[in-house]
Amino acid sequence: MAITDLIFFVPIIFGIAMLWVIGLQVSDQITPELNATLNEKGANIINQTSSHILKLDYLFIFLVFGVLLVIALIASQIQVSPIFFVFAIILFLIVLGLSGTFANVYFTFAENQAPDAAEQMPWTLEVFKHLPIIVLIFGAIILILMYGKMRGGY
Repeated sequence: MAITDLIFFVPIIFGIAMLWVIGLQVSDQITPELNATLNEKGANIINQTSSHILKLDYLFIFLVFGVLLVIALIASQIQVSPIFFVFAIILFLIVLGLSGTFANVYFTFAENQAPDAAEQMPWTLEVFKHLPIIVLIFGAIILILMYGKMRGGY
């Protein structure tokens, strides 16, 4: 079922976002020290690397919506029995609750542990601010794609 893909989707994007925020926080802390100890060419490389790390924020948006679109495309191709609709709804509600929990954990970490790094990634903050709504919308689309094509048997 494609709803089970959402179970894996939420923790994976949470893990990726946490790794990127932690990496950005570490990069922000060590960049001034590296610039002070390196020559001009080395410092230039470090500054360019730091500017490219910030582009991960845009990649995160592409990753989130790209994976959700692929899950929706796969869901449209799956033949399922209507008997599993009740289980899919229960699973969907569990995923919806988990998405809210992961969003809260991300915000707590971003506010307390890495506020500077989290502010440099505004799109990631927006995704996690609206993560339960995103999961609700795409989960509903997935359920409609999977079970909306039923016309009698399967």
